[in-house]
Amino acid sequence: ALGVEPILINSGLVSAQNRERLYWTNIQGIGQPEDKGIALGDILEHGRTWIKKAYTLRASHGPHGGPSSVLRSIKTPGKFSFNGVAESAETGDGQATAAYEVRGGYVTIKGERYPLELPDGNYRFRKLTKVENCRLQTLPDNYCKSVSDAQACKAVGNGWTVDVIAHILGHIRKGDCYTMKKLTITAYTAKGGEYVRQEKEIEAEFITKKEALRRRLHIVHARPRYDGTDSALIVYQDAAGAYFYTLTDGPRP
Repeated sequence: ALGVEPILINSGLVSAQNRERLYWTNIQGIGQPEDKGIALGDILEHGRTWIKKAYTLRASHGPHGGPSSVLRSIKTPGKFSFNGVAESAETGDGQATAAYEVRGGYVTIKGERYPLELPDGNYRFRKLTKVENCRLQTLPDNYCKSVSDAQACKAVGNGWTVDVIAHILGHIRKGDCYTMKKLTITAYTAKGGEYVRQEKEIEAEFITKKEALRRRLHIVHARPRYDGTDSALIVYQDAAGAYFYTLTDGPRP
């Protein structure tokens, strides 16, 4: 229906999280982002992990996941995927599991041994923090500071990986989007008793009427009924010589 083919991008190229998603866009020339080589261990506030990349963060991990989900993921890797962190048994807090022993690449849970790539020692296991979940989606650390851990995980898990979207939008060529427009402005100069028509091509950035008034921009051109519509085109210029334009309901703001 959109007339374009989707682009498959794994967020793991720009973040610590494996997250394959299809993106539909008519922006041209989009390839794969450069691999930044970010591992899960790189974004942890504290502790260590046994996998290189985090599993896909899901909204359901917030309200329904906890330390017991981390243990389940260790016991059934690939079947149940839930991100977890190992803390030293001496430093683990109330948000972590009881202590478990790791020896020779195996952890013993209720008498059963499961493969786990951690140095020998006693560990407690916890889920990712609010900050760590934000980092998985390349969001600022304080992005979800005003909501609970569960609500933060739900919101972030439902969201986009910011750096993937930035990669896609970064392929918009200057002048192709609504914010930039190539314009031709016309002026008439009196010479020898006659008016001489002069045209000048410019690139102008879109600005709202309110913002133009706030910044006290100088009006250099006003055209009623722009492009056959009832809107007027107003072109401004700032002190540095940059051009801006807005569309209003009248010939002048």
